[in-house]
Amino acid sequence: MWQDWSAWNLFRRNFETSNGQLSYYLPNIGYILVYPVLYYGFSPFIGLLFILFRRTDLQLYSKKILLACLAVHLLFLATVPGQNARYLIPDYVLLLCLLFPAWDRMHAYGFYFLKWKWMRWILGGFCIIQIADTTLLLRPMLQRSQLERHAAAQTSTILPDHAILYAFDLDVALKSYLPDLQYRNLWEQRYPDFEPGAFVLFNEAKLAKQWAGKNPMLNWEQLNATYPLDTVQDLGDNWLLYRIPDQD
Repeated sequence: MWQDWSAWNLFRRNFETSNGQLSYYLPNIGYILVYPVLYYGFSPFIGLLFILFRRTDLQLYSKKILLACLAVHLLFLATVPGQNARYLIPDYVLLLCLLFPAWDRMHAYGFYFLKWKWMRWILGGFCIIQIADTTLLLRPMLQRSQLERHAAAQTSTILPDHAILYAFDLDVALKSYLPDLQYRNLWEQRYPDFEPGAFVLFNEAKLAKQWAGKNPMLNWEQLNATYPLDTVQDLGDNWLLYRIPDQD
């Protein structure tokens, strides 16, 4: 994260790093201000607690320390390239601690001024929406896991033992499912040549934009320019398994 650190990253939303080209809707400073409060993967109603927030909630020395930690960590995240919601989890926890008095007021005022039945419906609605948001958050992870297991099952029936496989991204998971294969990662280095009879696993549609001009795409372009790759199997989600022809 420190490799491409810059204070100017506060105002950027497009980055070119060792992880490829990354683009986002908001500049980093907007990201750290909006996501901890409105990101659907966290509580979508945490912003409402600010209505009941009071300055006296920060009078305790411990609360001031929490606030300082929150500010420093968010500022750090805003000055490194890229945006990843999982890096905000510590900030979300700190924010919940700081806003607990506001939650306590909402809970107490709600049951005092509203009927028990209405407050139960409100809290139940919060829970249902939170569960739905969490489901949406986990869905891509579950789909990725299914893709990895499917790719491993398909690949195991095609590739012989100790076959050479040039790959990127999906190979991280395949190493756990198929440890006997000989993996050649397309990101780690530029290959001057490729071994005939080896296999290639690649997703050009997914990787072309982010990794333009980087090792994965440079290796892929060299492969296509040098060898007439044979398509062996479509593993789903645009992941294709190819074979490099044997030399005559």
